[in-house]
Amino acid sequence: MKTDKKWMRIAILCASVFSATVLLDYLGVFIRLEYIVYDRAVKHFRYEKQLSDKVAVILIDERSLQYLDPEVGRWPWPRAVYSDLFEFLSMGGPEAVFMDILFTETEEPRKSGKLGDQDRQFVSATHDSGFVYHAMQLVVDKEDEVNKLDLNRPLPEDFVSKFSLNVKRSAAVMKSPNNAYYMPFKELYGAAHGMAVVEFKPDADGVYRSTHLLMGYGGSLFSVPGIAPMIKNQPMELSEKSLTIGGKRIPLDRNGSYAINFYGYDKYKSYSMSGILESQKKILAGKIENLPVHPDEFSGKIVFVGASAVGVEDLKPTPISPKTPGVYLHASLASNFIQGDFLYPPDRNFTIFSILLFTSICVPGIFYIKKFTQKIMLPVVLLTAWAIFYYVNFSNNQLYDFVPPSFAILLSTISMFGYLMMTEGREKTKARKMFSQYVSEEVLSEVMDNYGDMATAGVGKKDEISILFAD
Repeated sequence: MKTDKKWMRIAILCASVFSATVLLDYLGVFIRLEYIVYDRAVKHFRYEKQLSDKVAVILIDERSLQYLDPEVGRWPWPRAVYSDLFEFLSMGGPEAVFMDILFTETEEPRKSGKLGDQDRQFVSATHDSGFVYHAMQLVVDKEDEVNKLDLNRPLPEDFVSKFSLNVKRSAAVMKSPNNAYYMPFKELYGAAHGMAVVEFKPDADGVYRSTHLLMGYGGSLFSVPGIAPMIKNQPMELSEKSLTIGGKRIPLDRNGSYAINFYGYDKYKSYSMSGILESQKKILAGKIENLPVHPDEFSGKIVFVGASAVGVEDLKPTPISPKTPGVYLHASLASNFIQGDFLYPPDRNFTIFSILLFTSICVPGIFYIKKFTQKIMLPVVLLTAWAIFYYVNFSNNQLYDFVPPSFAILLSTISMFGYLMMTEGREKTKARKMFSQYVSEEVLSEVMDNYGDMATAGVGKKDEISILFAD
Protein backbone atom coordinates (compact mmCIF):
# COMPACT_ATOMS: atom_id res chain seq x y z
CA MET A 1 0.00 0.00 0.00
CA LYS A 2 2.81 2.39 0.90
CA THR A 3 4.59 1.47 -2.33
CA ASP A 4 1.48 2.33 -4.34
CA LYS A 5 1.24 5.71 -2.62
CA LYS A 6 4.89 6.46 -3.38
CA TRP A 7 4.43 5.58 -7.04
CA MET A 8 1.38 7.80 -7.12
CA ARG A 9 3.37 10.70 -5.68
CA ILE A 10 6.18 10.15 -8.19
CA ALA A 11 3.67 10.10 -11.04
CA ILE A 12 2.09 13.35 -9.79
CA LEU A 13 5.49 15.02 -9.53
CA CYS A 14 6.42 13.87 -13.05
CA ALA A 15 3.16 15.15 -14.47
CA SER A 16 3.51 18.47 -12.64
CA VAL A 17 7.07 19.10 -13.82
CA PHE A 18 6.22 18.09 -17.39
CA SER A 19 3.08 20.24 -17.54
CA ALA A 20 4.76 23.28 -15.99
CA THR A 21 7.72 23.08 -18.40
CA VAL A 22 5.55 22.66 -21.50
CA LEU A 23 3.30 25.53 -20.41
CA LEU A 24 6.22 27.89 -19.78
CA ASP A 25 7.70 26.94 -23.14
CA TYR A 26 4.38 27.62 -24.87
CA LEU A 27 4.18 31.03 -23.19
CA GLY A 28 7.65 31.93 -24.51
CA VAL A 29 9.29 32.20 -21.09
CA PHE A 30 12.46 30.43 -22.26
CA ILE A 31 12.97 32.33 -25.53
CA ARG A 32 15.56 34.84 -24.23
CA LEU A 33 17.66 32.07 -22.67
CA GLU A 34 17.34 30.05 -25.87
CA TYR A 35 18.72 33.00 -27.83
CA ILE A 36 21.75 33.20 -25.50
CA VAL A 37 22.54 29.50 -25.98
CA TYR A 38 22.02 29.80 -29.74
CA ASP A 39 24.28 32.85 -30.05
CA ARG A 40 27.07 31.13 -28.15
CA ALA A 41 26.78 28.12 -30.44
CA VAL A 42 26.97 30.35 -33.52
CA LYS A 43 30.11 32.11 -32.28
CA HIS A 44 31.79 28.83 -31.39
CA PHE A 45 30.82 26.54 -34.27
CA ARG A 46 30.42 29.00 -37.16
CA TYR A 47 33.52 31.10 -36.52
CA GLU A 48 35.69 29.25 -39.06
CA LYS A 49 32.93 28.73 -41.65
CA GLN A 50 33.65 30.41 -44.97
CA LEU A 51 31.21 32.27 -47.17
CA SER A 52 30.77 30.68 -50.59
CA ASP A 53 33.40 31.76 -53.13
CA LYS A 54 30.53 32.61 -55.46
CA VAL A 55 29.30 35.39 -53.14
CA ALA A 56 31.00 38.78 -52.77
CA VAL A 57 30.14 41.95 -50.86
CA ILE A 58 30.94 45.54 -51.78
CA LEU A 59 30.80 47.79 -48.73
CA ILE A 60 30.18 51.49 -48.52
CA ASP A 61 32.47 51.87 -45.54
CA GLU A 62 34.01 54.83 -43.74
CA ARG A 63 36.95 54.83 -46.13
CA SER A 64 34.55 55.09 -49.07
CA LEU A 65 32.78 58.08 -47.56
CA GLN A 66 36.12 59.81 -46.99
CA TYR A 67 37.33 58.91 -50.49
CA LEU A 68 34.31 60.45 -52.24
CA ASP A 69 33.77 63.42 -49.95
CA PRO A 70 36.10 65.79 -51.88
CA GLU A 71 34.47 64.83 -55.21
CA VAL A 72 30.75 64.35 -54.55
CA GLY A 73 30.27 65.56 -50.99
CA ARG A 74 28.51 63.88 -48.11
CA TRP A 75 26.18 60.90 -48.17
CA PRO A 76 23.84 60.19 -49.94
CA TRP A 77 25.90 60.03 -53.10
CA PRO A 78 24.73 61.14 -56.55
CA ARG A 79 23.45 58.39 -58.85
CA ALA A 80 26.45 58.78 -61.16
CA VAL A 81 28.55 56.92 -58.54
CA TYR A 82 26.43 53.80 -58.97
CA SER A 83 26.47 54.14 -62.73
CA ASP A 84 30.28 53.98 -62.53
CA LEU A 85 29.98 50.94 -60.27
CA PHE A 86 27.79 49.08 -62.79
CA GLU A 87 30.15 49.96 -65.61
CA PHE A 88 33.11 48.60 -63.66
CA LEU A 89 31.33 45.38 -62.68
CA SER A 90 30.16 44.82 -66.26
CA MET A 91 33.79 44.35 -67.26
CA GLY A 92 34.01 41.39 -64.88
CA GLY A 93 30.70 39.74 -65.79
CA PRO A 94 29.02 38.98 -62.44
CA GLU A 95 25.99 36.72 -62.38
CA ALA A 96 23.92 39.21 -60.35
CA VAL A 97 24.38 42.45 -58.40
CA PHE A 98 21.91 43.36 -55.67
CA MET A 99 21.71 46.96 -54.46
CA ASP A 100 20.84 47.00 -50.76
CA ILE A 101 19.86 50.65 -51.16
CA LEU A 102 16.38 52.03 -51.84
CA PHE A 103 15.95 54.38 -54.79
CA THR A 104 12.30 55.29 -54.36
CA GLU A 105 12.60 58.81 -55.74
CA THR A 106 14.42 60.52 -58.54
CA GLU A 107 17.51 62.50 -57.63
CA GLU A 108 16.53 65.49 -59.72
CA PRO A 109 13.07 67.03 -60.28
CA ARG A 110 11.43 65.90 -63.50
CA LYS A 111 11.18 68.48 -66.26
CA SER A 112 8.15 68.09 -68.49
CA GLY A 113 7.75 64.60 -67.09
CA LYS A 114 11.26 63.58 -68.14
CA LEU A 115 14.12 62.35 -65.96
CA GLY A 116 17.14 64.50 -65.21
CA ASP A 117 20.53 63.59 -66.65
CA GLN A 118 21.80 61.80 -63.50
CA ASP A 119 18.67 59.66 -63.18
CA ARG A 120 18.56 58.88 -66.89
CA GLN A 121 22.20 57.78 -66.80
CA PHE A 122 21.49 55.63 -63.73
CA VAL A 123 18.50 53.95 -65.39
CA SER A 124 20.53 53.34 -68.54
CA ALA A 125 23.41 51.79 -66.56
CA THR A 126 20.96 49.52 -64.74
CA HIS A 127 19.39 48.38 -68.01
CA ASP A 128 22.60 47.94 -69.98
CA SER A 129 24.28 45.86 -67.28
CA GLY A 130 21.57 43.20 -67.40
CA PHE A 131 22.39 41.91 -63.93
CA VAL A 132 21.22 44.56 -61.43
CA TYR A 133 18.59 43.72 -58.81
CA HIS A 134 17.05 46.66 -56.98
CA ALA A 135 15.40 46.80 -53.56
CA MET A 136 11.82 47.37 -52.47
CA GLN A 137 9.99 47.27 -49.15
CA LEU A 138 6.66 45.75 -48.14
CA VAL A 139 5.47 46.88 -44.73
CA VAL A 140 2.57 46.92 -42.31
CA ASP A 141 1.62 50.52 -41.64
CA LYS A 142 -0.95 52.02 -39.28
CA GLU A 143 -3.56 54.30 -40.74
CA ASP A 144 -3.42 58.00 -39.92
CA GLU A 145 -4.59 61.22 -41.52
CA VAL A 146 -1.50 61.44 -43.71
CA ASN A 147 -1.20 57.93 -45.13
CA LYS A 148 -4.76 56.58 -45.16
CA LEU A 149 -5.00 57.05 -48.93
CA ASP A 150 -1.70 55.24 -49.48
CA LEU A 151 -2.60 52.03 -47.65
CA ASN A 152 -3.64 48.90 -49.58
CA ARG A 153 -2.89 50.52 -52.93
CA PRO A 154 -2.48 47.90 -55.66
CA LEU A 155 0.98 47.41 -57.09
CA PRO A 156 1.43 48.58 -60.70
CA GLU A 157 0.39 45.86 -63.12
CA ASP A 158 3.62 45.99 -65.09
CA PHE A 159 5.58 45.63 -61.84
CA VAL A 160 3.58 42.56 -60.76
CA SER A 161 3.81 40.88 -64.16
CA LYS A 162 7.59 41.38 -64.27
CA PHE A 163 8.66 40.57 -60.72
CA SER A 164 5.98 38.55 -58.89
CA LEU A 165 6.73 34.86 -58.39
CA ASN A 166 4.73 31.87 -59.49
CA VAL A 167 4.73 29.83 -56.30
CA LYS A 168 2.71 26.75 -55.49
CA ARG A 169 1.57 27.31 -51.91
CA SER A 170 -0.78 25.94 -49.31
CA ALA A 171 -3.81 27.93 -48.15
CA ALA A 172 -2.18 28.41 -44.73
CA VAL A 173 0.55 30.62 -46.21
CA MET A 174 -1.54 32.57 -48.70
CA LYS A 175 -2.34 35.65 -46.64
CA SER A 176 -0.04 38.60 -45.93
CA PRO A 177 -0.60 41.54 -43.55
CA ASN A 178 1.44 44.02 -45.62
CA ASN A 179 -0.58 47.07 -46.61
CA ALA A 180 2.03 49.52 -47.92
CA TYR A 181 5.01 49.43 -50.24
CA TYR A 182 8.07 51.43 -51.23
CA MET A 183 9.60 50.68 -54.61
CA PRO A 184 12.01 52.21 -57.13
CA PHE A 185 10.63 54.87 -59.40
CA LYS A 186 8.95 53.58 -62.55
CA GLU A 187 11.79 53.93 -65.04
CA LEU A 188 14.27 52.29 -62.67
CA TYR A 189 12.21 49.21 -61.88
CA GLY A 190 11.45 48.92 -65.58
CA ALA A 191 15.20 48.76 -66.28
CA ALA A 192 16.06 46.38 -63.41
CA HIS A 193 16.89 42.76 -64.10
CA GLY A 194 15.24 41.74 -60.83
CA MET A 195 13.60 42.99 -57.66
CA ALA A 196 13.81 41.81 -54.06
CA VAL A 197 12.22 42.78 -50.77
CA VAL A 198 14.60 43.97 -48.07
CA GLU A 199 12.95 42.44 -45.02
CA PHE A 200 14.70 41.68 -41.76
CA LYS A 201 13.00 42.01 -38.42
CA PRO A 202 14.79 41.54 -35.09
CA ASP A 203 13.82 38.95 -32.51
CA ALA A 204 12.39 39.91 -29.14
CA ASP A 205 15.85 40.82 -27.82
CA GLY A 206 16.62 43.12 -30.76
CA VAL A 207 19.04 40.72 -32.49
CA TYR A 208 18.64 39.75 -36.16
CA ARG A 209 18.70 36.00 -36.71
CA SER A 210 16.06 35.02 -39.27
CA THR A 211 13.93 36.18 -42.18
CA HIS A 212 10.88 35.27 -44.22
CA LEU A 213 12.07 34.12 -47.63
CA LEU A 214 9.01 35.31 -49.50
CA MET A 215 6.99 38.44 -48.87
CA GLY A 216 3.45 38.98 -50.01
CA TYR A 217 1.35 41.92 -51.08
CA GLY A 218 -2.12 41.87 -52.60
CA GLY A 219 -1.91 38.18 -53.45
CA SER A 220 1.52 38.42 -55.09
CA LEU A 221 4.77 37.03 -53.71
CA PHE A 222 8.29 38.46 -53.99
CA SER A 223 11.59 37.04 -52.79
CA VAL A 224 14.17 38.46 -50.42
CA PRO A 225 17.63 39.35 -51.83
CA GLY A 226 19.48 36.26 -50.62
CA ILE A 227 17.57 33.91 -52.91
CA ALA A 228 16.39 36.28 -55.67
CA PRO A 229 19.33 35.59 -58.05
CA MET A 230 18.94 31.83 -57.63
CA ILE A 231 15.27 31.53 -58.57
CA LYS A 232 15.56 32.00 -62.35
CA ASN A 233 12.04 30.78 -63.16
CA GLN A 234 12.61 27.52 -61.33
CA PRO A 235 9.54 25.76 -59.89
CA MET A 236 8.82 26.89 -56.34
CA GLU A 237 6.63 25.39 -53.64
CA LEU A 238 5.91 26.98 -50.26
CA SER A 239 4.55 25.01 -47.31
CA GLU A 240 4.40 25.62 -43.58
CA LYS A 241 7.69 23.79 -43.07
CA SER A 242 9.76 24.55 -46.14
CA LEU A 243 10.33 26.49 -49.34
CA THR A 244 11.48 24.36 -52.25
CA ILE A 245 13.26 26.04 -55.17
CA GLY A 246 14.13 23.87 -58.13
CA GLY A 247 14.24 20.76 -55.97
CA LYS A 248 16.35 22.35 -53.21
CA ARG A 249 14.41 22.41 -49.93
CA ILE A 250 14.94 25.28 -47.49
CA PRO A 251 13.67 24.43 -43.97
CA LEU A 252 11.39 26.90 -42.16
CA ASP A 253 10.61 27.18 -38.46
CA ARG A 254 7.18 27.13 -36.83
CA ASN A 255 6.76 30.85 -37.66
CA GLY A 256 7.53 30.33 -41.33
CA SER A 257 10.96 31.99 -41.03
CA TYR A 258 14.38 30.75 -42.05
CA ALA A 259 17.18 30.93 -39.48
CA ILE A 260 20.24 32.44 -41.16
CA ASN A 261 23.28 30.19 -40.89
CA PHE A 262 25.98 32.78 -40.25
CA TYR A 263 29.69 32.70 -41.04
CA GLY A 264 32.71 33.97 -39.17
CA TYR A 265 32.66 37.77 -39.19
CA ASP A 266 35.98 38.01 -41.01
CA LYS A 267 35.05 35.24 -43.48
CA TYR A 268 32.89 37.48 -45.67
CA LYS A 269 34.65 38.31 -48.94
CA SER A 270 34.16 42.08 -48.95
CA TYR A 271 35.55 44.96 -50.98
CA SER A 272 35.54 48.65 -50.16
CA MET A 273 33.63 50.83 -52.60
CA SER A 274 36.61 53.20 -52.51
CA GLY A 275 38.82 50.50 -54.08
CA ILE A 276 36.22 49.81 -56.77
CA LEU A 277 35.88 53.47 -57.72
CA GLU A 278 39.64 54.07 -57.66
CA SER A 279 40.08 51.10 -60.00
CA GLN A 280 37.38 52.46 -62.31
CA LYS A 281 39.11 55.85 -62.38
CA LYS A 282 42.43 54.22 -63.35
CA ILE A 283 40.79 52.12 -66.08
CA LEU A 284 39.16 55.21 -67.58
CA ALA A 285 42.58 56.87 -67.54
CA GLY A 286 44.09 53.89 -69.38
CA LYS A 287 46.04 52.63 -66.35
CA ILE A 288 45.04 48.97 -66.20
CA GLU A 289 47.99 47.65 -64.17
CA ASN A 290 48.17 47.38 -60.38
CA LEU A 291 44.47 48.03 -59.90
CA PRO A 292 43.28 48.00 -56.26
CA VAL A 293 40.47 45.67 -57.39
CA HIS A 294 40.30 43.92 -60.75
CA PRO A 295 36.88 43.51 -62.43
CA ASP A 296 37.61 39.81 -63.05
CA GLU A 297 37.34 39.17 -59.30
CA PHE A 298 33.56 39.43 -59.70
CA SER A 299 33.28 37.11 -62.69
CA GLY A 300 30.31 34.76 -62.30
CA LYS A 301 29.66 35.93 -58.74
CA ILE A 302 26.58 37.12 -56.91
CA VAL A 303 27.48 40.55 -55.56
CA PHE A 304 25.71 42.40 -52.76
CA VAL A 305 26.26 46.14 -52.41
CA GLY A 306 25.51 47.61 -49.00
CA ALA A 307 26.80 49.86 -46.23
CA SER A 308 28.98 49.31 -43.19
CA ALA A 309 29.70 52.96 -42.41
CA VAL A 310 28.14 54.11 -39.15
CA GLY A 311 26.65 57.22 -40.72
CA VAL A 312 24.65 55.21 -43.25
CA GLU A 313 22.84 53.48 -40.38
CA ASP A 314 22.67 49.92 -41.67
CA LEU A 315 24.52 48.14 -38.86
CA LYS A 316 22.53 45.43 -37.11
CA PRO A 317 23.16 43.29 -34.01
CA THR A 318 23.54 39.62 -34.95
CA PRO A 319 24.97 36.55 -33.21
CA ILE A 320 28.34 37.18 -34.89
CA SER A 321 28.68 40.88 -34.02
CA PRO A 322 26.67 43.70 -32.40
CA LYS A 323 27.48 45.82 -35.47
CA THR A 324 27.02 43.62 -38.51
CA PRO A 325 26.46 45.28 -41.91
CA GLY A 326 22.91 44.45 -42.93
CA VAL A 327 24.13 43.33 -46.35
CA TYR A 328 25.94 40.41 -44.64
CA LEU A 329 22.56 38.89 -43.84
CA HIS A 330 21.67 38.76 -47.54
CA ALA A 331 25.10 37.38 -48.41
CA SER A 332 24.77 34.70 -45.72
CA LEU A 333 21.43 33.52 -47.06
CA ALA A 334 22.79 33.37 -50.62
CA SER A 335 25.76 31.31 -49.43
CA ASN A 336 23.47 29.03 -47.42
CA PHE A 337 21.48 28.30 -50.58
CA ILE A 338 24.46 27.81 -52.88
CA GLN A 339 26.22 25.43 -50.47
CA GLY A 340 23.07 23.75 -49.14
CA ASP A 341 24.30 25.00 -45.76
CA PHE A 342 20.87 25.18 -44.12
CA LEU A 343 20.21 25.29 -40.38
CA TYR A 344 17.30 22.97 -39.62
CA PRO A 345 14.92 24.35 -36.96
CA PRO A 346 13.86 22.53 -33.79
CA ASP A 347 11.15 19.89 -33.98
CA ARG A 348 8.40 20.83 -31.52
CA ASN A 349 7.44 17.19 -30.99
CA PHE A 350 11.03 16.27 -30.15
CA THR A 351 11.17 19.09 -27.60
CA ILE A 352 8.08 17.75 -25.83
CA PHE A 353 9.46 14.21 -25.97
CA SER A 354 12.77 15.39 -24.47
CA ILE A 355 10.97 17.14 -21.61
CA LEU A 356 8.97 13.98 -20.90
CA LEU A 357 12.05 11.74 -21.13
CA PHE A 358 14.21 13.77 -18.76
CA THR A 359 11.38 14.21 -16.29
CA SER A 360 10.68 10.47 -16.30
CA ILE A 361 14.35 9.70 -15.65
CA CYS A 362 15.14 12.42 -13.15
CA VAL A 363 12.17 12.21 -10.76
CA PRO A 364 12.15 8.42 -10.12
CA GLY A 365 15.95 8.29 -10.33
CA ILE A 366 16.49 10.78 -7.51
CA PHE A 367 13.79 9.07 -5.47
CA TYR A 368 15.24 5.56 -5.64
CA ILE A 369 18.99 6.27 -5.70
CA LYS A 370 20.22 5.81 -2.12
CA LYS A 371 23.41 7.82 -1.85
CA PHE A 372 23.17 11.59 -1.80
CA THR A 373 26.19 12.10 -4.08
CA GLN A 374 24.63 9.82 -6.68
CA LYS A 375 21.35 11.71 -6.44
CA ILE A 376 23.24 14.93 -7.22
CA MET A 377 25.20 13.33 -10.05
CA LEU A 378 22.12 12.16 -11.94
CA PRO A 379 20.89 15.62 -13.07
CA VAL A 380 24.50 16.73 -13.66
CA VAL A 381 25.06 13.77 -16.00
CA LEU A 382 21.75 14.40 -17.78
CA LEU A 383 22.50 18.11 -18.31
CA THR A 384 26.01 17.34 -19.56
CA ALA A 385 24.74 14.70 -21.98
CA TRP A 386 22.03 17.05 -23.26
CA ALA A 387 24.53 19.90 -23.77
CA ILE A 388 26.86 17.59 -25.72
CA PHE A 389 23.92 16.35 -27.81
CA TYR A 390 22.84 19.95 -28.55
CA TYR A 391 26.26 21.24 -29.59
CA VAL A 392 27.21 18.18 -31.63
CA ASN A 393 23.99 18.47 -33.61
CA PHE A 394 24.35 22.24 -33.98
CA SER A 395 27.77 21.71 -35.53
CA ASN A 396 25.95 19.51 -38.07
CA ASN A 397 23.31 22.21 -38.78
CA GLN A 398 20.53 20.65 -36.71
CA LEU A 399 19.01 22.95 -34.11
CA TYR A 400 17.16 21.81 -30.96
CA ASP A 401 15.40 23.65 -28.16
CA PHE A 402 18.03 23.47 -25.42
CA VAL A 403 16.42 25.36 -22.55
CA PRO A 404 13.02 23.60 -22.02
CA PRO A 405 14.52 20.09 -21.51
CA SER A 406 17.27 21.59 -19.32
CA PHE A 407 14.66 23.37 -17.24
CA ALA A 408 12.76 20.09 -16.87
CA ILE A 409 15.88 18.47 -15.40
CA LEU A 410 16.46 21.34 -12.97
CA LEU A 411 12.81 21.54 -11.91
CA SER A 412 12.70 17.76 -11.43
CA THR A 413 15.79 17.96 -9.22
CA ILE A 414 14.49 20.83 -7.10
CA SER A 415 11.06 19.23 -6.75
CA MET A 416 12.42 15.84 -5.72
CA PHE A 417 14.89 17.17 -3.17
CA GLY A 418 12.14 19.34 -1.76
CA TYR A 419 9.84 16.33 -1.54
CA LEU A 420 12.52 14.18 0.11
CA MET A 421 13.27 16.86 2.67
CA MET A 422 9.59 17.07 3.57
CA THR A 423 9.05 13.29 3.84
CA GLU A 424 12.07 11.05 4.31
CA GLY A 425 14.09 13.83 5.89
CA ARG A 426 11.44 14.33 8.55
CA GLU A 427 11.11 10.58 9.16
CA LYS A 428 14.86 10.10 9.40
CA THR A 429 15.18 12.91 11.91
CA LYS A 430 12.49 11.32 14.04
CA ALA A 431 14.05 7.85 13.81
CA ARG A 432 17.56 9.12 14.57
CA LYS A 433 16.33 10.90 17.67
CA MET A 434 14.56 7.77 18.88
CA PHE A 435 17.32 5.20 18.16
CA SER A 436 20.15 7.40 19.42
CA GLN A 437 19.01 6.61 22.96
CA TYR A 438 19.59 2.85 22.51
CA VAL A 439 22.36 2.17 19.98
CA SER A 440 25.86 3.40 19.26
CA GLU A 441 26.63 6.02 16.60
CA GLU A 442 28.12 3.36 14.27
CA VAL A 443 24.97 1.21 14.39
CA LEU A 444 22.78 4.30 14.06
CA SER A 445 24.68 5.38 10.92
CA GLU A 446 24.22 1.91 9.41
CA VAL A 447 20.51 2.07 10.12
CA MET A 448 20.17 5.55 8.63
CA ASP A 449 22.17 4.64 5.50
CA ASN A 450 19.74 1.80 4.85
CA TYR A 451 16.71 3.60 6.15
CA GLY A 452 14.84 3.33 2.86
CA ASP A 453 15.03 -0.48 2.85
CA MET A 454 14.02 -0.74 6.48
CA ALA A 455 11.23 1.80 6.22
CA THR A 456 9.62 -0.12 3.36
CA ALA A 457 9.93 -3.50 5.07
CA GLY A 458 6.31 -3.31 6.23
CA VAL A 459 5.87 -6.08 8.84
CA GLY A 460 9.58 -6.91 8.92
CA LYS A 461 11.64 -9.78 7.49
CA LYS A 462 13.40 -13.00 8.50
CA ASP A 463 17.18 -13.30 8.66
CA GLU A 464 19.61 -15.83 10.15
CA ILE A 465 21.89 -14.04 12.57
CA SER A 466 24.53 -14.91 15.18
CA ILE A 467 24.62 -13.15 18.54
CA LEU A 468 27.67 -13.16 20.82
CA PHE A 469 27.14 -12.39 24.50
CA ALA A 470 30.34 -11.48 26.31
CA ASP A 471 31.01 -10.35 29.85
